[in-house]
Amino acid sequence: MSYANYYSDKTSDIDDRWFFFTQIQFDWILERLKVHYAPDDMFSVMDLGCGTGRLLSLIADAFPNAKLNGVDGTPEMVKTSINRLSNNATITQANLNNYVPDQSYDVVISTTVMHHLDDPHAHLRMVGDMANAHAFISEFAIDTLTLKLANIWWGLTQKSHKQAWPSKSFQIMIRNNGLTISDKTILNPDHFWQLQIYDLTQCNINNICH
Repeated sequence: MSYANYYSDKTSDIDDRWFFFTQIQFDWILERLKVHYAPDDMFSVMDLGCGTGRLLSLIADAFPNAKLNGVDGTPEMVKTSINRLSNNATITQANLNNYVPDQSYDVVISTTVMHHLDDPHAHLRMVGDMANAHAFISEFAIDTLTLKLANIWWGLTQKSHKQAWPSKSFQIMIRNNGLTISDKTILNPDHFWQLQIYDLTQCNINNICH
């Protein structure tokens, strides 16, 4: 089962069911964006795996001049995003396992997507290539015994779940794919979940970062 099929019947209630799980990530990203940009700045955003478009909607409220874009593999999610954002964003349906971007963006976002993907290293490299200034990536932090056991269980019971990583391993993966961590934290939406989230830049061969 692909991640798109996995989420196809979850669109109607996903925002309510996972509100605190997603909101704690969205709040962190918005706070970091406010460090990088003034409210009236013009900059472009791509949300990879944009879901129902809730994060893009929050960015639109905080930065009304931002040019918003999103990609998701689930048709129902794409329809919901388009309805939510009206003419304020460009939303595209595409499978992130083989998505090929046709341009770069000032900000690229990927929240809790990579555990669904066949090649997470390729995804990180794509994010780095797409991002002109900043990238934000989050994933489960498999740092506790409970989440290590859960990660094994998800792999056995959910065909859309490929792999998740301890934070130290994930940070090595980020750096090995050409990205530099400018800020990071572990978020705890509740007593079970731990989420690792990163504000990233890309460095070239001369270690010049953008």
